[in-house]
Amino acid sequence: MIVTCSITGCSYKTEDVPPEVLSSLLNLHALEHSRPPITASRGPKLNRPTIDVGIDEETWNAFVRRWETFKIGSDISDIAAPMQLFQCASELLGDLLLKSDPMLPTKSTKTVLTAMQSLAVIPVARGVSRAELFQMNQSLDEPIRTFAARVRGKAETCGFSTSTKCRCGEELQANYTEEVIRDVLLAGICDMDIRREALSMPGILNKNTNEVVSIIEGREMARNATPTPSVAAMSSYRRTKSQPGGQTKQEPSSQKTVPCPTCARPFLRFRERPGGGMNSIPYKLCLECFRQQKTKRSPNATNNIGAIEADHDCEIVTQISALEGSTNGHPTLSLTIGFANKTATIAEAIADTGAQSNVWGLREFKSAGFDVEGLYPSTIKIRAANTNMMNIIGAFKGTIKGQSPSGNPIMCETEIIVSDSLKGFYLSYETMRDLQIIDHKFPAIGSCINDVNVSNVRALTSGCGHPHDDLITCECPQRTTVPEKPKSLPFDPIPENNAKMKQWLLDQYASSTFNTCPHRALPCLSGPPMEIHIDESATPKACNKPAPVPLHWQQRVYEDLLRDEALGVIERVPHGVPVTW
Repeated sequence: MIVTCSITGCSYKTEDVPPEVLSSLLNLHALEHSRPPITASRGPKLNRPTIDVGIDEETWNAFVRRWETFKIGSDISDIAAPMQLFQCASELLGDLLLKSDPMLPTKSTKTVLTAMQSLAVIPVARGVSRAELFQMNQSLDEPIRTFAARVRGKAETCGFSTSTKCRCGEELQANYTEEVIRDVLLAGICDMDIRREALSMPGILNKNTNEVVSIIEGREMARNATPTPSVAAMSSYRRTKSQPGGQTKQEPSSQKTVPCPTCARPFLRFRERPGGGMNSIPYKLCLECFRQQKTKRSPNATNNIGAIEADHDCEIVTQISALEGSTNGHPTLSLTIGFANKTATIAEAIADTGAQSNVWGLREFKSAGFDVEGLYPSTIKIRAANTNMMNIIGAFKGTIKGQSPSGNPIMCETEIIVSDSLKGFYLSYETMRDLQIIDHKFPAIGSCINDVNVSNVRALTSGCGHPHDDLITCECPQRTTVPEKPKSLPFDPIPENNAKMKQWLLDQYASSTFNTCPHRALPCLSGPPMEIHIDESATPKACNKPAPVPLHWQQRVYEDLLRDEALGVIERVPHGVPVTW
């Protein structure tokens, strides 16, 4: 007997079986209809991607990929896709789309995408994109995969494809984007050792981009596993470099309280400043002990100053050795200082070879007849060995004059700092060298036994020539102007007189053209000053990093600089003058 299912839409039917078996089969089939339908579990709701105006082509390509992912993940049908895509536009972009075509949401997805791209993407010339791609380089701490993603995103906007015609006449499109990405990756590797190894690897140009990235990533993992001291130092610098606002990022441990060394009360070494940001130098005392110590300080108490400690916020750091307290005291000398068309006689100037800057007490500065209104601000900060900060009033460029034991005047131009935290006037090491108090060999043992090396004598240069050439004693001939051209030759122009003519020329121009004296300034040319023409829109850049000099050339370069300064070819920049270009 055969029985079919009576439920509409069900095509089940039994086989030809006895009635008792037929009843069991129908009961089992009825259980299948009584089970609840199985529904597929849905994941969390996806976030709709958004797009706005004023974007580049790379951002647009990323948006298109996000839209495809959102469409598939949200099970959006092709009919509803144009309306859903239109909702991805920002309010501004949506208004522009509706103004351009009010019926745009009812059109196809491709039409909506084209309209959105034309209004949202800023057009950039393909040549510009390619130039930016070829200039891309891996950052210092950037993984190679991140760099490869940036390169690929830029390369997709460059259109690296060309067409060629097959022998059969069919037009073929050749895309060489992957080859360009591989070449840019290899040329932009930050680590020079890894770059050399990758470029010299056999068959590297036959590998695809993923294989190249895997090779470079393996080298980076090996490098990071055994970092060199220089790499570790650079990484530490990157982690602790200044944050926006000019403050240095502090480690979490520095935020903990520490006991005050004076009163043992806990205090924060780093705290928020009233003007915003954290202090870059840790506090050494609590606020109460700091105030008590500050009130005990005397503005002119310099007996306990032993040395100057560098302040990390200083642009320029100066050092002054012990000022007083020695058994014999510091040696002093009489000098004359000129400033703002005035001259003042300093009864005693302390010769301090440990000082890197000239410091003049405010009281003595005013007593000399000078006014603080003529000073300019100074970026120098001076911290004494007892952690006291010297208050800097200002600085000026002055002319210091003195007399040698033989009575010859010697002078130099230098920067002088005025402070109200000390008494007297302290000469720096550099100024004492300019005034020939010490020579360039100081502090070489036994250097004072020999006579002064006149090749290192430096005097004040002003304009053309040396106003104090008469102070320089050397065996070189005195520099003179070029004599007038002779009206007739001293010898007959015949081959037999070649030697005589050569010697006559050497003798005639020995003190002018052939004068190689390194101690006197060269004469200046007449005419208007030289002009350097540059682009008016160029931005000045200050270069404060000195050029490296090999160790075996340092003494030669130093002596050549002193010679060029004496010749008037170059001029020494005063201490503390900032670089403007």
